[in-house]
Parts: sequence; C-alpha cells; structure tokens
Amino acid sequence: MVQLLLLIAGSFVVAWVWALAANHWAMRAWRKTADEHWTQRARALFPARAGAGLQLVLIPTILALAESRFILHGYGWPTAAMAATACAGVLLANRRMGQQIYGRARPFSRAPLFSFVRILALSPWILLIAGIFAMPSDLGPDTFLAAAGILLWFLLLTLGTWWQILYRLGLLRDADQQLRARINTLAAQMNVRVRRVWIFESWMANGYASPITREVLLTSALCEKLPPTELMAVCAHELAHLGESRWVKFRRHTAFLAFYPLVFANPIAASFPIGELLAIVWAALALLALVLSQRMARRMEVRADSCAAENAADQATYARALERIYQINLIPAVMSGRRRIHPHLYDRMLAAGVTPDYPRPLPPRHFTAATWIQLALLFLLAMHVHSSVTISVSSKPQWITPSGGHQGAQQQQPERHGTKQGPKEFHI
Repeated sequence: MVQLLLLIAGSFVVAWVWALAANHWAMRAWRKTADEHWTQRARALFPARAGAGLQLVLIPTILALAESRFILHGYGWPTAAMAATACAGVLLANRRMGQQIYGRARPFSRAPLFSFVRILALSPWILLIAGIFAMPSDLGPDTFLAAAGILLWFLLLTLGTWWQILYRLGLLRDADQQLRARINTLAAQMNVRVRRVWIFESWMANGYASPITREVLLTSALCEKLPPTELMAVCAHELAHLGESRWVKFRRHTAFLAFYPLVFANPIAASFPIGELLAIVWAALALLALVLSQRMARRMEVRADSCAAENAADQATYARALERIYQINLIPAVMSGRRRIHPHLYDRMLAAGVTPDYPRPLPPRHFTAATWIQLALLFLLAMHVHSSVTISVSSKPQWITPSGGHQGAQQQQPERHGTKQGPKEFHI
C-alpha cells in the first residue's frame, strides 16, 4: 500500500514538472512578442493556452494508462487516483502560466476553486462520456439508475444549481445597488426581465447570461477595467440573450440531450443484433444536432451584438468595449476556423461600424509542437493497450469455454490445490 501511495504522489510530481516544461516550451513565441501590438501577442499566446487546457486531459490520461499498464498491470481505483493527482499537478502548473501572462497571482487558497469551476461547467459532459464507455452491458437497475443520475445532474445545473454552488464557494456575490439599478433600467429599455446580477471574482474580463434562469454574471475584472458606458454596452449584449424565445433556449441544450441516449449504447449493442449499428447511426445524428446547435448559437451571438450596438450610447462604444475585453484577455482578433460560436473580433467591430486601426491579423495556429507530441504519445499508448488487450483475449487456453466446461486433455488445467482463483490484484 505504501508503494501504491508513493506511485500516486509521484503522478502529481511528474504531471506538475511535465506541464511546467510543456508550458515553458509552448510560450517561447509569446515571450518574444513583448514589444509588439497586442493582437500579435494574443496570436502568439493562443496555441500555448489551448495546449495548456488540453493537457489537463492528456497528461493525466497518459500517466494513468502508462502506470496501470506497465507497473500495476491492471486497472481500477488506483488508475482513477493517479489521474486525479496528475490533474491537480497540471492545474498547479497552469496556474503558474496564468501568473506569467497576467502579471499577478490569485490567492493560492482560492486557486483550486477556480479550477473546480471549469470542471463543474463540463461535469455533465464528463459524466456522459464516462457513462457511455463504462455502462454495463445489461439493462439492469444499475444501468437505469446511473443514466437517471447523469440526466438529473444536467437538469440541476441547467435550472440554476450552478449559480448556487458558486455562491456557496464564495466565488459569486451580488452586484451593488448602483450597478443593479443601471442594469434594471437598461433591461426595461430592452423589454427583458433580469432576475439577478452576479459578480464573479476573476482576472478575466467577461460576461455571461443564463437565459433559462434569467441571470447575468459579470466578472470583477470586467467591472473594474471597463468605463461605465462600455460596461453597459456589454450588459446589453448579455441582456439580449435573456430575451431569446423558449424554442431557442431549448435548442441550446439539444446537443447534450441528443448524445444522452448513447449511455445505453453498450447494453443495446449487447442485447440486439443490430445494436451496434443503431448506436453508430444515433451518434451520427447527435453530431448533426451538435453542429446545428452551434450554428444557432452563433446566430444568437450576432443578434446580441446587434442589440448591444443599438442600445449603447453609440455603435463605437460597443466596438471599443469588445476590443478592450479581447485586449485584456489576450484573445486573438481573428481566430482559426470558421465554426466558432462567436464571430471574430475584427468582424464584430466592422459590423458595429468601426474599422480597427490595425490590419486584419492572421489566425493563430491551433497547437504548439509540445501539444502535438503529447497527442502522438497518447495515440501510441492507446494503440499499445488496445493491441495488448486483443492479444490477451485471443490467446485464451483452449480448455476454457463460455459455459465453464473443458476442451482438450484434462492435464492442461492448472493445479488449484483446493483454492479458488480470483481476479488479478494490483501489485508493484
């Protein structure tokens, strides 16, 4: 047990050092742009930041698979424990990266809470993916209970539990009366109703809206760094989302609901002759629903931009607010790809009637070489594990049959000495 605990603790140290080295390597291009325009600095930083977010999954998965395959020779709760500690190590390294970018540190005691917020936001999808792959092959009570738990958690977060959890953690506070009064006046002007305005303690400048619960969230950095007129323009954008129709509000969640039936993929594939085909067809339909949902969300962002420009002091005010937010957060003015929910900043400013005073930047790269190496390593490790499992399954002794009978000569059976063979245990 002591050796196992040391192995789990070692996962944290290895993941921390690994992530620190990967982040340092990935940020080389960004460090060389200290004297350049903010759009070029943001463009150089984006691949490193995208890789830091992805390695939160890559590094723990690689370490957990490698240690379970080559050291423990099995999978179970130690695999999950090693992945969890490795995830904590990556979070600590990414926190150091945030300090280098923004020049100031969050209190260490609160840093894990901010990471918890990210995990909480993705928790329905994490549970859904885990349920798809870990669901047993029989349609028993445990299957339906696990599926019901995943759906219940999704509904609780959608209906406002998300906000209450953040409030209990001390990450949310009510907006002051003056700000709330200004937002209420703007909401009455836009003919929408807002139930509550939250302030989220964060060094990122941003705003969020929950159309179903009619709540608006503004980060503390947004309130501190934007002039009042620009802040109200951003609030107008968020309030526009509260005025969306019920059909649009429902369609925002159709992607999750479309993928949800796949939690029964394993039992259906094992119970019906065409079960695997049904699962594949449904997965294709769910992907189509995801694409349509993202297109709808993009149309709603364009609509919210238009409403914000109309309700701001002037169209230039909203354009300047957007530019200031992107500059504070070091988000590229032009992103790579055409399927993103938010339009490019450059296009949003042009739509608001303002031409930026700099040429249109090139889109950034997706990832750095460090991230591609990690992806390749995970692929090779997964292929090795898969081939090992295939070989072990295909090389069963001939005397073993599904019914428990024996084939071939009886002398091929191992001596049991009156003991009952159990499952393989973990060992170092």
